[in-house]
Amino acid sequence: MRTLILTISLLCLGLGASFGCADGGSLEDAGTDTGVADSDTPDSETPDAETPDSDTPDVDTPDTDVPDADEPDADEPDASEPDADTPDASEPDADTPDAEPDADMPDADTPDSGCTGPEDCDDGDACNGAETCAGGTCMPGTPLDCDDGVSCTVDSCSGGACNNAPNDGMCLAGLVCDVDDGCIDPACSASPCETVSPQCGCGAGEACYLTAEGRTCAVAGSVALRGDCSSALCAPGSQCITDGDGAAMTSLCRQACNDDADCTEGPGASCQIGLTGRDDTVCTYNCNAAARTGCPSGTGCDLFRSTSGRTFTDCDTGRGTGTQGSTCTVRSDCAEGFSCFGPEGSRQCLRWCTFPAGSECSGATTCFHFTDELIFDGVEYGVCDTPG
Repeated sequence: MRTLILTISLLCLGLGASFGCADGGSLEDAGTDTGVADSDTPDSETPDAETPDSDTPDVDTPDTDVPDADEPDADEPDASEPDADTPDASEPDADTPDAEPDADMPDADTPDSGCTGPEDCDDGDACNGAETCAGGTCMPGTPLDCDDGVSCTVDSCSGGACNNAPNDGMCLAGLVCDVDDGCIDPACSASPCETVSPQCGCGAGEACYLTAEGRTCAVAGSVALRGDCSSALCAPGSQCITDGDGAAMTSLCRQACNDDADCTEGPGASCQIGLTGRDDTVCTYNCNAAARTGCPSGTGCDLFRSTSGRTFTDCDTGRGTGTQGSTCTVRSDCAEGFSCFGPEGSRQCLRWCTFPAGSECSGATTCFHFTDELIFDGVEYGVCDTPG
């Protein structure tokens, strides 16, 4: 069984928003002159109309009808002397506390912790983490992380323990929430979904795909079997498989399978390819090694025999340039239509051919069959070589 690497490409949408605010302002008195003179300063250009004749001054008895400019009228309080009932604004009322608290007095609602160890800071709630004491001050702890990574569970913490309650309402219609696998189809035998057609376990318009974490449902892709899936998802029933290395690496859609009956592409397709680090398998490609047909660009067809004795075909990634008689160590050293044969240390690229006709062979080469006959789809295969 060949082993390849699984590649998944999922698209994400991010949303963002920003908010702003503005500060208000106020106008200040510009100090504009109102034109109203100070009541204590008489107009120097206006004589007092009540001043008695200078020839007959009454020095001792001022006119009682004319108040002395320096003596305020009894009915009007002197602006320079505060009324006894009006407290002086510069001296606070004894009954009114100072609006600014004394910096040396702690707020009555915030007692000074004065801790000496974590036991002085423990609030008894393990959900918000273990409090610590640093320099006589209590410091908050790190809250418990109760996120279980399952999209349909409601995560919470109570009494120092996490609770992950399943919520079917967070799943699509017809699915239920499983605390381990998320939203699943209760009528589906696979968990949480089936990759092989006909798929189950996913909602309408979705398909089951393999990821590094396991199986998941995603919006169904449209890349056909054998298509390039390096930037898009395969159609339902296929998985994106990476083969080769470096510049020769390809990512192609392959049919998911549980056994050979699931591989419906042709006689050469077989449920033989295991995926690295998992139990899932995919089908080989049906192709013709001698005719050099049936493989995606950049790959070449070869014939294989399973441990059970079944002959099947597949398309190998990263074909080289070696042709008839070229030295090789692995089949990818050889060009399409050729494969690497012979004992270790003296292997060479030889052309695939159909025995006994050998129409694929040229020059002095002839089609030789294998001692252990290699028969595929009713046709015996061999390789072109020189006699002797």
